[in-house]
Order: sequence, then structure tokens, then C-alpha cells
Amino acid sequence: MPEKKAALIGENKPLQVWILLITLGAVILIRMLLTALPSFAIDMGGYRSWSLSLAKEGFAGFYDKYHVVYGPGYMYLLWLVGKIVTLFNLNYSALEYLIKTVSVISDLAGAFMIYLIGKKMNKEKLGLVVAAAYALNPAVFFNSSVWGQFDSLTATLLLVMCYFFLRKLDVIAVIVFTASVLTKPQSVFLLPIPAVLYFKNNPGLLEFKWEGIKRLPLLARTVRVVPHYLKNFNWFKFGIAAVAVIVTYISMAMPFADGKPVWWFFEHSLKSAQDYPYATANAFNLWTLLGGQCINDSQPFFYLTYAGWANILVAGIFVLSFIGIIKHKVNAFVTYYSAYFIYLSVFLVWTKMHERYMLPALIFGMICILWDARLAVPVGLASICHFGNMYAIYIRTNETIWVPQWDPMAMIIAGLSIVVLIYSTYYYIRNIIKPKKLDKKFQI
Repeated sequence: MPEKKAALIGENKPLQVWILLITLGAVILIRMLLTALPSFAIDMGGYRSWSLSLAKEGFAGFYDKYHVVYGPGYMYLLWLVGKIVTLFNLNYSALEYLIKTVSVISDLAGAFMIYLIGKKMNKEKLGLVVAAAYALNPAVFFNSSVWGQFDSLTATLLLVMCYFFLRKLDVIAVIVFTASVLTKPQSVFLLPIPAVLYFKNNPGLLEFKWEGIKRLPLLARTVRVVPHYLKNFNWFKFGIAAVAVIVTYISMAMPFADGKPVWWFFEHSLKSAQDYPYATANAFNLWTLLGGQCINDSQPFFYLTYAGWANILVAGIFVLSFIGIIKHKVNAFVTYYSAYFIYLSVFLVWTKMHERYMLPALIFGMICILWDARLAVPVGLASICHFGNMYAIYIRTNETIWVPQWDPMAMIIAGLSIVVLIYSTYYYIRNIIKPKKLDKKFQI
């Protein structure tokens, strides 16, 4: 019956080229027009200065000259844009447009990945619809085309990382993950995924005969599995992956070191995390509802501190995600939904969050619609909340950028976001953690 229904709607038939071209052309045109809208002046002013400085003075000493909280990955793109502007003697408006275009290209690349995944699932039409919806999602285009931020770059890199792990191209996947962390350190939120998938893809587990030991206590199972796993572990491949990570780090980070120790990026990231040590820094999340806007997260809160409670909640999120990823065989839906769940949850319960940090959750959430159309509701609500959060900050450029504590709009958006989180957690437990075997629709 499902096969007959798919045939009736033409799901199994490839799309005609003209449909793809018209869709692509329309999306590009709309995004290019939106990119002409005014940027968020505070951020864009920094990007313009960094771009021209990198083009004229190079990488050495850059992080000493400017207060930059981002990794070197995005700086290379700003350097390239600066070189183009300098070469052709373009004005500031062209510079700003090109900077935003880099993020737009990242959005389009992410949309293409969604389409590609849908096509591989034999859902090409749905893949195209979801891809176009992502590219034209107000929360997505507002971040890049309007604001001028580059969260879409790390979102796409993290998606590519998951895609390569699912294709068992583990070495390439860890390289992409390293590059993403070196672009925006918040990418490390998804560490549970590469940490688990790399070792699950190893033949030591794939070839293990589980029959006969499934009912044994956990400790007994561990004693049986670990020796087999270590014996069959592909240490050569692990060595290649380790070298690849080191080479990626050195090639991306060390041109900016300028005499600093090789671990300078880690020190820089930890220091930058303390720039806004608030329970929430304009992110409309749990701490907005609890009065944490612009309150130092080391302040006491209900017997602990804001940061203490946030760390407990994030630890719980990571435990749930590890259980979900480990429990089943390497699976596309489990991987993408886990990425959505982790990023959404961390944004909504951890401290020091900014208004833009939710964006990577949206690309993974929209991909999951390919398996379950019902997810369009929570992901759509999350998109509305993310757009509302950014817009509320964007319109404050002529006054203080900090939203007042107990702001009514912030409270409404934060409350709706928590509702989305509660449902998303319930969905994760019910469909991924609780079942011994995944539903057939999730096994595609």
C-alpha cells in the first residue's frame, strides 16, 4: 500500500531538471534580494574592519589587534572577501554584501544537503520542498542575509560531518568537525555524535556476536565486549584520523599564532566564553523565564548557582543523547534527531547563550521532517521563536542591545521555546530511547 501511494504521488519518479532549476533560481534570487537589507551594525562593523585588516596585514597578530571571539575558520573567508574588495577597489557596501553572501552560500549548501539526503531516501520531491523551506526559513535568512552572521556556516559543516559519519567516511568526518570547531567553538556541543559514531563504525563492534550475552548484566557484557573490541579495533585508521585532526588544527590555527603556544586557540576560546558571563545573554531561554537575563551565572539560584543548575541540565542532555545514539545501530534519523535535540536543548538550558546560537538545531530538525512530517510543527515553532529572538535584538541597535529583565516579548518567546523543548524531549524518549527497535519509518 505505501508503495502504491508513493507511485501515485510520483515520489519514486525523479524530478525534471526544469523544476530543479526554477526552484534554485527563485531561491537564489529571493536570498540575494534579502541580502541587500540593512545589517546588524555592531557585528557588521567588526566584520568589515577584520576583513580589510586581514587582506592588508595578514594573519599574524590579528587576535592581538582585535577582540575576536570566533575561531580562525571564518577569518580565512573574511580575508578572501577583503582580498577581492581590495583587488577590485570596491566600496564598503560591496564589502558588506560580499561578507553576507558567504553566509548565504552556506545556507544554500545546507539546503542542497537536505535535498541530497531526501533524494537518497527516494523522497526527492519532499527533499526539494524541505530544502527550499530551509533556505527561505525566516529564522535562517534573517541570521545571514539580514543580520550578517555566519551561524549557517557551522550548521552546514556539522551536517556534512554527520553525513560523512553515516557513510562511514570517518576520517573526513572528524576533519570537518575539527574545522567546524575552529570556525565557531560552539560546534563542540555536538561532540557526543562524533565521539560515539567513530567508535560504533569500528569493525570491533560491527562484527561482534551479541547473541547470548544481551541478557547479561551490564558489567558482564562489558567484560565480554571490551577485549574483543580492542583486539579488532582499527588502530591504523584511528592513527590516520588523529593525524588528520592535528594537521587540520595546525593548518587552520597556527597561521594566527604569532609566537603563541600551539594550544593558543583553546585558551582563547575559554577566555572568550567569559566575555558575557550571564545566565542568558539575550537568548530567550529557560533562564529568561527565571530572571537570568544579564545576571552573572555565578550568582546564587535555588541553593546552587545559575551555572550550577545549567551544568546539571546539560549533563542530563548529554546522558540522554549518549543513550539514544549508543542504543541503536548507526542510523541516519537517530543521528540527525540527536543533533537537533542536543543543539536545541543546550541553547535553552545552558548559560552564556546568545540569541543566534539555536540556528544549527533548525537544519537538523528540518531534515528529520523527511522521516516524520509531524516534526514540522515543533521545528516550525522553534523557527518562529528563533526569528523572534533575533528580531527583538536587531531592532534595538539604536539603544542598548540588552533586553530588559522580564521583558514581555522575551518571556513569551522563551515560554514557547520551552514548550518545544519539552515536546522534543518527549519525542526523543518515546521514539528513540524507549523502543528496543526503531519504528520502520525511521530505519530508512
